[in-house]
Amino acid sequence: MRKILGTLCYLAVLAADAAAAYCSYLAYKEKISYYQGFITFIPLFIVSYWFNTFFTQLFSGTDKSGKPYINKTLKRLLSDFVTLVSIALLGIWAYIFISRSLYKSF
Repeated sequence: MRKILGTLCYLAVLAADAAAAYCSYLAYKEKISYYQGFITFIPLFIVSYWFNTFFTQLFSGTDKSGKPYINKTLKRLLSDFVTLVSIALLGIWAYIFISRSLYKSF
């Protein structure tokens, strides 16, 4: 059951990051306003962080035979990949903030 829940959590992380990336793309291309994009991005980012935490905790234990649920290296790689995607999305929003919001105020 933990493997199924962990897999679902990881898929939720990927879905939230994909939705956040799409929202960021729409804001960058000015198809939606900067503020609407940012207001949509923040909850998606939080959901991604939560489900990544759930994924890590679900796969951190061992089963009844003493074997880990997933290889520690694989768990670390999957978690680090999602973390890097999230940091890249934050970087995109920093760029959008500087190029759109600050540029228009001067």
